[in-house]
Amino acid sequence: KYQYTQVGRTLCQPPTKAVSETQFFYVDVSTLSSAGIHYQLRVSRVDSFTL
Repeated sequence: KYQYTQVGRTLCQPPTKAVSETQFFYVDVSTLSSAGIHYQLRVSRVDSFTL
């Protein structure tokens, strides 16, 4: 019924207090499909991002 093959989101992290500070983020994925679904998560960092 719904043939989504790609979805994208931009995550803006809060300012860091130190260059070496580690920050974590979590991604939740859900579906209403009764079939087995495979997901692939691609992450890339953009240092000069302007919103």
